[in-house]
Amino acid sequence: MPEVSIIVPIYNAEKYLKKCLVSILNQTFTDFELILVNDGSKDSSLSICQQYAATDNRIRVIDKENEGTVKTRARGLREALGNYVLFIDSDDWIAHNTIELLYNSAKTTDSDICVGKIVQVISSKGLWKRDMNANFDFHLGHSDLFLNDDVYFIIESFLSSGCFPCGLHAKLFKRSIFEGSYDYIGGIKFLGDDQYWNIGLFGNAKRVSLIDKPLYYYRSLFGGTSKYMPYFFNDVICGWENKIKAANDFCDDPKSYYGSIAQSQIDLLESCMANLFYSDMTDDAIKSKIEEYISNKTVKEILKWQIDGFSVEFTNALRNNDTDFIFEHAKNIANNQSYVHKILNRFIK
Repeated sequence: MPEVSIIVPIYNAEKYLKKCLVSILNQTFTDFELILVNDGSKDSSLSICQQYAATDNRIRVIDKENEGTVKTRARGLREALGNYVLFIDSDDWIAHNTIELLYNSAKTTDSDICVGKIVQVISSKGLWKRDMNANFDFHLGHSDLFLNDDVYFIIESFLSSGCFPCGLHAKLFKRSIFEGSYDYIGGIKFLGDDQYWNIGLFGNAKRVSLIDKPLYYYRSLFGGTSKYMPYFFNDVICGWENKIKAANDFCDDPKSYYGSIAQSQIDLLESCMANLFYSDMTDDAIKSKIEEYISNKTVKEILKWQIDGFSVEFTNALRNNDTDFIFEHAKNIANNQSYVHKILNRFIK
């Protein structure tokens, strides 16, 4: 049996997939299996996976219909045989000694989760933007090893603005802690799925260690095409419910977190409204959707806990059921985002 199972969910990743795979296969640590889960890609991703699998018996390829990241990772996990699990996205890559450092730290400290640093890269140009580790460093300042109830300190950060790195990236997990880790991801289709799954995983962990080294290279495709996400509103609502459940389960004073959770979900709801303008709906249909959203009982509940934030006018419009203001406000956001995407495409695509 391999010690580590590496799971790579793949969807239309032909442009970056080879770099990802080479970085994994060239690791200094070799006792791993590589599970490539093709999520119904329409490009040559599956063919690339099969080509690499033909040359390395550590690779297994799973081809399935498109279901999204959550179910794709879960499928890979069901097939995993290793004692530890590492997730890598198909457009990212890792340092040559990433698995060795994470694994050795996990074994030395008997950690359920070992976390390394992340470097953010802008598109294919390789332009460094930031190391994404301010919140990591904040927690590292407290300790490089969190034990038992101290792990809840990390979970609490998932519920506030000072969030511990909330992606599944750059984290080596004991496979045993995945059992019962889905309690806080209920209903989520895509938006924030990493964060919600992490809440369950860290909730099951007794020891978490941190490595003060950049191990994972996260590619930000800011120049990508904006698209309509029909599940966006669902994820905002389910996200609120999941975070409230987590606060109640892990925080000594759960209601003290409701305000920051509400602010986060209101900010997402603002983006959700703007996302409607990437659909092919008519203006009347968009207004109808906005009316549906602002009358939702969970949105009304979120507004009860909302604290002062960056979207004061938007929040007031929600409270006043001002569909016309929200329509124009969201339309302006969508137009500005589209303009930024066009500019970025010229420089980083």
